[in-house]
Order: sequence, then structure tokens, then C-alpha cells
Amino acid sequence: MSEQKNYSTDNPFKPELWQTVEGFEDLTDITYHRLISDSPKPQRKDGIVRIAFDRPEVRNAFRPHTVDELYRALDHAR
Repeated sequence: MSEQKNYSTDNPFKPELWQTVEGFEDLTDITYHRLISDSPKPQRKDGIVRIAFDRPEVRNAFRPHTVDELYRALDHAR
């Protein structure tokens, strides 16, 4: 018998905590967001970003355009 795993399939993404990174509103295959903190503690100097693939119609398959967008976002995030 296989062991049953206990985990949630709920999407943990809370859009109200994230905003699109300025200058990257034109992305079509990925999303690039910066965390908005309402915490009284100061944020890290560079903050936290989130890059996600957004091509559900093709199960998030990569194409050259996807790689170009990913490289652009990663280059900006570093």
C-alpha cells in the first residue's frame, strides 16, 4: 500500500500582497510581482519578488519568448 500524502492543493498566492513590478506590465508568458508589506518591520533593502509562469492553456510550456521574458525578469531581480 502506498502512503497517502497530506497536503493542500489550495493556491497560496494572495494577489492583494503583490504588485506588478513597474516597467514589466507588458509580459505575456510570465508574471513578475513585488511583495507589498504592511508589516511595521522594515523590509529588506531590495524586497522580495515573485516570478510565475502564466501559460495555462499549454501547461506552462516554454517557448523562446517565455525564456526571453524570464531572462529579462531575472536580470532585473538580481
